[in-house]
Amino acid sequence: MNADTGVVFRESYKEFVVPASKPLVLDGAFPSKTTSQVHRCYTASSLTPQAGKNYEIQYSRGGNSCDVAVVEILLQAEGEVHPTRPASIQYCPMPGTSY
Repeated sequence: MNADTGVVFRESYKEFVVPASKPLVLDGAFPSKTTSQVHRCYTASSLTPQAGKNYEIQYSRGGNSCDVAVVEILLQAEGEVHPTRPASIQYCPMPGTSY
């Protein structure tokens, strides 16, 4: 019999309106701890959004790495479901005294 832990993981999102033509820093972090290990994954990048465009930002983690992916959401043509294309981002250097 499986024990119900009450924990449910589900996809979720938040929408933000940000000013165009101003760099936006995308900062992601995921710490985890077990009885024998502590794992931390941090990533930072920047995006300069363009006026009139919509973007989707996804933080992902797997194994010992994590990343931020950004796609531009394109206008939907008939029969298409949310077409996208990768957006250009710049990765930020990790400060020596970070975290």
